[in-house]
Amino acid sequence: MLKIGIAEDDFKIASLLSEALTENNYATTTVNDGLDALSLFKENDFNLLIIDIMLPGINGLQLCK
Repeated sequence: MLKIGIAEDDFKIASLLSEALTENNYATTTVNDGLDALSLFKENDFNLLIIDIMLPGINGLQLCK
């Protein structure tokens, strides 16, 4: 099963993404803050990351760097 990390601060969008991906047999982990995302992404081996540009803590562009 492929693992997808989601960094999204809008609860509704994060829930929709996670639900749609889970229904299609992907394992998802969701965080709503850039700093939490940085820690999570460093500690886990995800196949794909979905990152919002406007995140609290650090933004999505900084997170990608």
